[in-house]
Amino acid sequence: MIDVGETKASAAPQYWFGRVPPRWSVHRIKDLMRPVDIRSCDGTQRLLSMRMNFGLVPTDEFSTKPANPEDLIGYKVVRPGQLVVNRMQAGNGLIFLSSLDGIVSPDYAVFQPTTAASLTFLGLLFRAPVSRTHFRRLSKGLGTGTSGFLRLYDDDFLAVRIALPTKEEQDAIVRFLEEKERDIEHYLATKRRMIEGLERHRDAVIAAAMNPSTAPDWSRRPLVALRRITEIVDCKHITAEFVDTGYPLASVREVQSITVDLSTANKTTAQYYNSLVEGGRRPRQGDLIFCRNTSINASLVETDQEFAMGQDVCLIKGDRVHGRFLVYALRSAVVREQLDRLLVGATIKRVNVADVRNLSVPSYTLDEQTRIAQRIDASLTPIKEAEIVIQREIAAMEEYRTRLIADAVTGQIDVRRAT
Repeated sequence: MIDVGETKASAAPQYWFGRVPPRWSVHRIKDLMRPVDIRSCDGTQRLLSMRMNFGLVPTDEFSTKPANPEDLIGYKVVRPGQLVVNRMQAGNGLIFLSSLDGIVSPDYAVFQPTTAASLTFLGLLFRAPVSRTHFRRLSKGLGTGTSGFLRLYDDDFLAVRIALPTKEEQDAIVRFLEEKERDIEHYLATKRRMIEGLERHRDAVIAAAMNPSTAPDWSRRPLVALRRITEIVDCKHITAEFVDTGYPLASVREVQSITVDLSTANKTTAQYYNSLVEGGRRPRQGDLIFCRNTSINASLVETDQEFAMGQDVCLIKGDRVHGRFLVYALRSAVVREQLDRLLVGATIKRVNVADVRNLSVPSYTLDEQTRIAQRIDASLTPIKEAEIVIQREIAAMEEYRTRLIADAVTGQIDVRRAT
């Protein structure tokens, strides 16, 4: 770890952002930028939206729902080098520098810099936890600040006082954080590859345990006829709106593990959630989510958190079926061989729900299912324990990154000697 020196912040006056070094100066945001409100006359510019992990990006990179230009008339024009604030989500850190030409929702605010301050530095500062808390406190409307209909109005945002070092030190802080980000991302990429290796080992264990050659007397019957399977329901074929605070969506990425993992799931609004769970599509504990595209997998629902199915998955409901056994059966080589033959599609290959209903899988009594699942569980325990350790290391590094950025942009550490 680089020795970044000490700061004299403790000798400075106390503000909402804490104490900062005496060499830093306090400014109102309105002294650094001004609001810009230019509207699209025809709605033909590229629609942009914010994503916490990606910044301001083209909406069509995250949604297949085409935008109708007539619906985008009156949207705000944004240019590269401008700062964009999602007024409804400022308290969650949705404030980013634009590198693109396009249009954004009228609920966004667009600001043009009027000084030489580093917008990259300001973006990092505005997304720091202490700033997010302050913006949440200033937001007005109904809700708690993490959800609901709260809005950070331009006048309130522009009136906020912030502390800044010189432009030279701002640039030094940005360079320092970019260098540290490269090291952090290399570390995280290594850990993610280790997770992928463990997942391959897990699949090999399951394949060996469910191999017909080791149990030649097993019987097969259509999945829909497997003991106590009650229903197989396809997802709704609608494209939900993604938001940063809302109901999780279980799609392809969320069903790669043995149990459904919603930790990084996209989220949608209550309106879309209610539509997606109509017709018996509300997942419950003990159900399975089955991915039916080329990333074929099945995952058990163990959480009681409310969520909906996204795209390319279907819901398998059962009664007195051992859920983990069924997950292992659907991940077995004999099922994958069938699925390889059933995949259809010119570009993105999928399995039809009707074919999922008729998959031939190993069929055992409930007691036998329990015994087999317990044996596989025992074999997977060391893999799961290793995965938990690595996930904790990833979480610790991500927490360190957040803290490092926050400390650097609020003057709690002096990076000048480290750059």
